[in-house]
Amino acid sequence: MLPEINRAELSSRREFIEKLSTQTDPSSERLINIANKYLDNRFFIENFRRLYNETENKKIRDSIISKNYISYLSKYDTFIYLFDSLDHPLYNPDGNTLEVLNTVIKNQSKQTAFSDIYLYQSDYNKYFYLTKRVIIDSGNLLIGTVFIISTPKKYGRVLINPQLFKQTGQWELSNSPTYQYAIYQNGILTESSKNYPFTYSLSKEELPLKRFDIREQNGYSELWYRSSKEKTVVIIKKSRMLLELITLFSYTFGFFLITIVMSFVFSAFLNKFYKRQYGKTKWLYFSTIQNQIHSSYLIIIVSAFIIIGIASIYFVHNRYENVNNEKLSRTLNIMLNELGTGDEIDSLVYNHSTSADSLAPKYLIELINTISDIHGVDINIYDLNGSLKATSQPDVYNSYRFTDGQQNNQFI
Repeated sequence: MLPEINRAELSSRREFIEKLSTQTDPSSERLINIANKYLDNRFFIENFRRLYNETENKKIRDSIISKNYISYLSKYDTFIYLFDSLDHPLYNPDGNTLEVLNTVIKNQSKQTAFSDIYLYQSDYNKYFYLTKRVIIDSGNLLIGTVFIISTPKKYGRVLINPQLFKQTGQWELSNSPTYQYAIYQNGILTESSKNYPFTYSLSKEELPLKRFDIREQNGYSELWYRSSKEKTVVIIKKSRMLLELITLFSYTFGFFLITIVMSFVFSAFLNKFYKRQYGKTKWLYFSTIQNQIHSSYLIIIVSAFIIIGIASIYFVHNRYENVNNEKLSRTLNIMLNELGTGDEIDSLVYNHSTSADSLAPKYLIELINTISDIHGVDINIYDLNGSLKATSQPDVYNSYRFTDGQQNNQFI
């Protein structure tokens, strides 16, 4: 049973990693931008009057879809939503209103490298690109609004589920407590989860030789995907074979315990019926080896409860660690965003500054202290060589209670 479960999980992870590779591929966004580039303000001003007629509207839609680039048509299905200056729909394919589409862009989509193209994701393998065009005439008057949805054919059409408030999806890798990911371009880390210390660069020996490569390292199952010569994607999952075995064993014994209870209840009922009818008190089915069976039941029940108890304690402990890690990860992401606003970070950390005159410029020290006070944590900044460059607790390191350096495998 476990091999089948692992095989299904691996298949799901492969689909996930392919989707992630495609979704983070800039060429996909460029292809959509090129395909929709001629559908600009001028095109729709010249043809907008025709859109009020149902027959002409259908002709224009079919022309836009069928006369596009072959490479685009082979990968994407196109759905066009048209609205006039009063936000009334013009023969759209379904009932999605302008307010719904604007809400999706505002609260549930991410802007791509192009200002009018957005990425919407409703599930781990359901997403589409949404292009928005506001049509304005020469007098700066609104003519209408156009939305073009490009859905990958591989994953099928996506149902739009608008949310009133901005929310984060549990299926997003950045929010997943189970999976962590990293994307390498030419062997250099370009994007990753913050919950796992991925290496900054890959050597030629570390690059996968096959399209898919599965590795087991340090208690983690790593799935490597070589999507192209330049791009490599990896998704890791903590190996929990022992916990899965205990869980499966617990479920099996739980079912067995239920069966035992039902057997005892049924046996007691028959014994009562047998006693009432015949005036005898002996058990109907367990008269000869009653003691042996009771002893076996007792041993099995006690063993089952011990195993279930151990599994429960192990589960609670893991859950406690996961909650703390998620909380720390969220705080870390917030602090990284706040630190990213400081101009000193790049020159201090990424340019491998080795000045020993002081730990950090005054501005950076003030920034770190402010963030440290807000979040109630201590902050240390190291360069890629593991040397301490800035800290919110300089007294600790100035008094030599702790070393001001780390080994390369101890920091992210």
